[in-house]
Amino acid sequence: MKKIISVLMSTVLFLTTIIILSAGNIAGAIPAPEIYLTAPNQYYIAGEEITFDMKIPVDVIKDVVYVQLFIDCNTDVLKFRTADQSKGELAVTETEKGYTIDFYPWSMATNTETYRATLTFRVSKGDIDVNAHALLQYRDSDTTREARLADSLPNNTVFDADEVPRLTITGDLEIYRKEDTIYLPYPITKSELRSKISSTHKEYPVEYKVLNHKETEYALTGDELFVNFDGRQGEIVRISILGDADNNGIVTAADARKVLRYSAQLEPFPEFFDSGCDLDNVKGASAGDARKILRVAAKIDSFDIPDFTIIEGRYLTVAKLLNAGSGLYNWRCTVSDENAFEITEEITPPAPEDLKPGTPFEQSFTFKGLKPGTYDVHFELIANHEDEPIDEFYFTVTVHIDVPIGNMF
Repeated sequence: MKKIISVLMSTVLFLTTIIILSAGNIAGAIPAPEIYLTAPNQYYIAGEEITFDMKIPVDVIKDVVYVQLFIDCNTDVLKFRTADQSKGELAVTETEKGYTIDFYPWSMATNTETYRATLTFRVSKGDIDVNAHALLQYRDSDTTREARLADSLPNNTVFDADEVPRLTITGDLEIYRKEDTIYLPYPITKSELRSKISSTHKEYPVEYKVLNHKETEYALTGDELFVNFDGRQGEIVRISILGDADNNGIVTAADARKVLRYSAQLEPFPEFFDSGCDLDNVKGASAGDARKILRVAAKIDSFDIPDFTIIEGRYLTVAKLLNAGSGLYNWRCTVSDENAFEITEEITPPAPEDLKPGTPFEQSFTFKGLKPGTYDVHFELIANHEDEPIDEFYFTVTVHIDVPIGNMF
């Protein structure tokens, strides 16, 4: 009898424990909602700007009125500059502890899109200590709740610009860059590409990451080049081979046939190849893209410098332009609207060991978008006393208020 009572008591205690634990889970063990604050591949560099990307998932937006982000920091070292958001409004308040930022995503009750915002800060020299957390104000409730902030911010160190390794081009390499992707208008082997893109610091060499581990000597669309520094992956660029629709590293008639299949919707057009194979300024794969690729494969045409889209207040850089005639001929840039950009020009001489009579210098032009619109950009290699250039090229830049930026080597 005592044994039966003992078993019954154990069972009651076990069931009671389960009930208590279950009640605890219902009351307080529901995982906190997660939002994201990141600054991928960036460092705190004195005299430069850094951007924090905020992302609020759809499943969070549908239940809350606003999100309040707290960035605790030294405001004399990390100074808020601007904020760009996809939809909605935000309010930034500087406090003794740092910054309080209230996000009000557009049409939050019915929004079915992830909310994104970019916060830009100016970095000054000094000690820095950045910490962040977020609160959520729920709909139909007077209470707030702490969010799980999945952040990926730089280590708390401010560097001088020359301390941080960057990717740089060495030798003759025709290339352009938009955001974190470099586009090559011809096939190139991995070894040749690695020999022409190096790190500014020899102690932090460029590393090469292969996509899908394809066994080929050629660089492939999706491969990556990056430099590790300060315990994290620093500047990174992804590779795109223009016209290489079948992703084997070379451009042939097979790529044109592949694009034709995409245009006929016989195969889905991979988003990853959109910029590399969409060549005729018509969104998506088309017969025009296929014709262009076929002409390039037959060596009767070449890929042109593309048009660019940047966000207002951000930058696009054109570099690796070589002057000629021992400096007699230099590149000159004109824009259809002289008020559209703030343009900064730099001239870089060759290394002392390469400096010989007639050796060209490199010119670079950085454009900061000042106002929305579409503008024609014209480059001429011309002497001051002459009216006709010996070389020239054109492209178009669209400055937009809410489209990701682009860069070009």
